[in-house]
Amino acid sequence: MFAGIVEDMLDYHRCLSMWRKVFGDSNTEVRVYETALPNLVHDFLRYVLHLHECSLFAKAGLRVNKRLGRDLIEYIRLLNSNIPCSERTFDEKICTLVDDRIANPSGNHEYLSPDERAALLSRLEPSMERLRTDFALPAFPRFSLEAARASWQPYPGLSLEKRREIEFHYNAVQRQIGFRLERLLIRAASLTRRRLPFLSWLLDFARGSGIRRLVLEATSRFQ
Repeated sequence: MFAGIVEDMLDYHRCLSMWRKVFGDSNTEVRVYETALPNLVHDFLRYVLHLHECSLFAKAGLRVNKRLGRDLIEYIRLLNSNIPCSERTFDEKICTLVDDRIANPSGNHEYLSPDERAALLSRLEPSMERLRTDFALPAFPRFSLEAARASWQPYPGLSLEKRREIEFHYNAVQRQIGFRLERLLIRAASLTRRRLPFLSWLLDFARGSGIRRLVLEATSRFQ
């Protein structure tokens, strides 16, 4: 299960202690996510960068840390089994545009059952308590297993109708000339690395020099 793979990443005390060791106590600040709502960007500007006139950085219609719909995430999971790793970031760009086209996207992002969440939080509790103590944080919100059980609705899965809708928009987006050219560039580079590895330095140079980025920006005008 994915939760088991990333569980070490959820040990925030361990992760932040490494940052503090490198950058020093005075340069490491920890804030509780809930206290930064409703605008994480403004909170970062005000309390980390100490810029109090946050309105200068406002952007109309900006969705911060946008999350894809659950049906599209499930579609991507199925899609990834047939897509090379070299093209997955590219396909994520397509799926971001697809997400804006889907009617009535599912907002069910409960990936763990209440009991699984409770067990995970229980394992992480000692680390979170050390985090709270070492960084002088307020008490973290408590997880209510009873309330979670009462409101939990398991994700029913990706329906055939919704999958067809997503595939329709996915194919429409990826047929745009800009995306077709970009996929061609990615596949050509991957093929070159496999068949002509001695030319890898040329591809690395193109990436490092910004040539690839300029080409992709040029093709994006056709998307």
